Amino acid sequence: MQTAAVWMPTKHMGNLLVSLRALEALIQHFGAANTTLVIDGAYRAIIDCFNPRCDVVYLPRAVPAKSPWRALPPLWSFLRTVRAIGADITIALEGDIPSQRLIPLSRPRYTLGPDNRYCRHFARRIALDHDQQHRFYDYAAIVKAITERELAPGYPTLSVSEETQRQLEHRLETLGLQAASPITVLHPGATKDYKQWPLKHFATLAHQLHSEGHQLVVTGAGERDGAAIADLQQLTSTPLTSLHNQLTIAELVALCQHAKLFVGNDTGPTHLAAATGTPTIAIFGPTDERRWGPMGENVRIVRHPLPCPVDCRRGRCSLDHRCLTTLSADVVQAAIAELS
Repeated sequence: MQTAAVWMPTKHMGNLLVSLRALEALIQHFGAANTTLVIDGAYRAIIDCFNPRCDVVYLPRAVPAKSPWRALPPLWSFLRTVRAIGADITIALEGDIPSQRLIPLSRPRYTLGPDNRYCRHFARRIALDHDQQHRFYDYAAIVKAITERELAPGYPTLSVSEETQRQLEHRLETLGLQAASPITVLHPGATKDYKQWPLKHFATLAHQLHSEGHQLVVTGAGERDGAAIADLQQLTSTPLTSLHNQLTIAELVALCQHAKLFVGNDTGPTHLAAATGTPTIAIFGPTDERRWGPMGENVRIVRHPLPCPVDCRRGRCSLDHRCLTTLSADVVQAAIAELS
């Protein structure tokens, strides 16, 4: 039986979640005892919830540019570990910059990846329908080339420990949230301005949901999300329970599983909510949801029918991203009603 090292060191949470079913299929094909995954160290908790039952090596996250020497010891330890695997085949599922730079240093015996510029020196490259289909099918095409197996789109089951569930329930009780009333999670932040639904619309939606009996929890991490949450709280008198910077990824999984509804922008946490099966509203602007949207029967992607101008390049828009700025809370509320 061949041994395999499967690289998926993406820094994008959504991409990792979309790839999990492909990772699952490759583990089944080679066998857990013969498979090693290579994953970004920031997403250890997601892999724990995925529970692949195989060895996992975590790529250390980069340190700040002002301290580059601090990155060398953990990176060298990582390379020693992946070299020791000695896999018969090394698979770059994403085919990204970390894979391009680090796979050759891992001394691979045979390499396989997508036919993109990052894998141009690989022994075998799998042709993909670039930018014409959902990202899931890129990963599925690589799986099919190896296993001859077709994959149905979706996410595998994510599970959290009973301890994590208890910790979350205790935190919600401490914050005064009532178990008998539905909890709706709002994720108002976004990594890019062109993915940010205006906070005034989030405030209007929060008021509407609260009037219907929803208990509102807002989530986010980091300075940018914190600023969005603070601005949202200034825009509304609706009670909002903020869990900014208070949740681990595992606890966020547990929160989504506990919630009745999740509303968020085009972000990794919105994919995470979709992966738990929670009814999820994903608000999209210029990003193509056919390529990047979260998947599932309980997902509704909301976007304005206004077509993008021909010169639209996500971050540069001659219409000032009116597809987002003019998308009303009533339209989002209508999508929520479809999920009820």
